[in-house]
Amino acid sequence: MLAGLLGPLAWLARPKLIAWNNERFLRNELRYQVLENLSEANQAIDQHAWATAQVSIDRARLAAASDPTLFTPNEISAFDRRIDSVQLRLNTVSSHYSKDPDFLAWPPRCTVVRVRTDAVSDLLNTTVDLLHEHRYSEAQMTVDQILILDPESKPGLALRLLCSKHLQHIHSP
Repeated sequence: MLAGLLGPLAWLARPKLIAWNNERFLRNELRYQVLENLSEANQAIDQHAWATAQVSIDRARLAAASDPTLFTPNEISAFDRRIDSVQLRLNTVSSHYSKDPDFLAWPPRCTVVRVRTDAVSDLLNTTVDLLHEHRYSEAQMTVDQILILDPESKPGLALRLLCSKHLQHIHSP
């Protein structure tokens, strides 16, 4: 149908249409990941599974920040407000139950730290693989995800600098 409307110029419009569809798909996928992870976090809070709730909140935060160019500032603010709301709920409810001497299901904080450390470790390995494949832009996005989970990650900060240098070298004349 597009070829009939544009005639011989239809091939020019096709890449833009494909790019628009890919962007729309990615926006919807990231929005779904944010909302699904927040839903999982709320369920985990209801079940007093604090570590699982924190991991789900971290995943939502990661999805919301993975490509800020896809969303308007208002959409990003809405994600942040939802995530902060669930985080506040987790902190409030878990604080209440941690003070209750009869509550025995309180998981140690080390569970959350271990899960977060494992995620950062996996992302670091992915970043190194991407750098070996000369996929510097993707490596930069992965480093950004590392620094969302652990803003003081020394390997993450070093990799950010390395990615920036590679990207700067590629784009310089």
